[in-house]
Amino acid sequence: MRTTIDLFAGAGGASLGLRNAGMQHELCIEWDEDAASTLVAAGFPGVCGDVRDFSHYSNLKHVDMIWASPPCQSFSTAGKREGALDDRNGWPWTLDVIDHLRSKGIGPGWVICENVLGLTYHKSDCTGHDVMECAGCYWEQWILPEFKKRFDWVGTVVLNAVDFGVPQFRRRVFLVGGDRAVRWPEATHCSQEQMKQQSMFGPKLQRWVSIRDALGLDAKVIGIASNPSTRDENGEWDKSKRTYKEITDEPSTGITARGPLWNQGPFVLDQVKRGLTWQECAVLQGFPGDYPFVGRTKASLYRQVGNAVCPVVSEVLGRCVMKAMDT
Repeated sequence: MRTTIDLFAGAGGASLGLRNAGMQHELCIEWDEDAASTLVAAGFPGVCGDVRDFSHYSNLKHVDMIWASPPCQSFSTAGKREGALDDRNGWPWTLDVIDHLRSKGIGPGWVICENVLGLTYHKSDCTGHDVMECAGCYWEQWILPEFKKRFDWVGTVVLNAVDFGVPQFRRRVFLVGGDRAVRWPEATHCSQEQMKQQSMFGPKLQRWVSIRDALGLDAKVIGIASNPSTRDENGEWDKSKRTYKEITDEPSTGITARGPLWNQGPFVLDQVKRGLTWQECAVLQGFPGDYPFVGRTKASLYRQVGNAVCPVVSEVLGRCVMKAMDT
């Protein structure tokens, strides 16, 4: 059985997908205590600690692959985008772990890294040489070259979770390194309009999974769609001018550490104005209903869910990499 370790493992979304793909975990490292407890509760060899502490790797015998999801806050378009200068930038740490394990002769031969798409975007005032301050330059001129120094083949792909049956629009960029090319996973789901245009001779894709499908709702879900022009003189939303949109039969927008992006205020769910529970958010991330999240506060649980990798996506990508390994 192929072995892997997960860096910045969070609550185990990527780990769950890789396990479903047939990989065996030797180690899952996560600095957040609650998330590390969730890993253990889910049956993974979770350790609460810093990936830079090489003592965590002292008992490893062989590692076929590393999965790494470095913290995305320094590159996310939702943040300040301090990029490589942000002290949460985990890309150099990931390479240090690869180099350390290889110096011990135990692998890894393969790596999968996941991050927000904002990592590939250039700043509006980018000169093309702002490697340490512009995320796009850092991606193109530092991250990719450094991985290419270590792996014979390096490829990148952008995958949207909704195209694989997850009831959520969630685009992420994936970097894969190994000794041969990987054939990227093909979508299994599409929009209603795309279904109508399918060729009778091509693969038959299923319709995107909606919020109603995923949560088993009978009632409508009405989300708030505030217009920036409706802010008052103090910069606050003018609630009387908010517009509402029925979103029941659509996939959710991205789930964040605070819930869905469209959950910026009360909305109508089951005839009651309330936000989604963290359990409902977990379903929209693609977690099974019995996944044993552990958290001392609701904020911790929402954060674990929102920061997770969709398990289905890591599974389909993991299967593709394992196929390349065995070729």
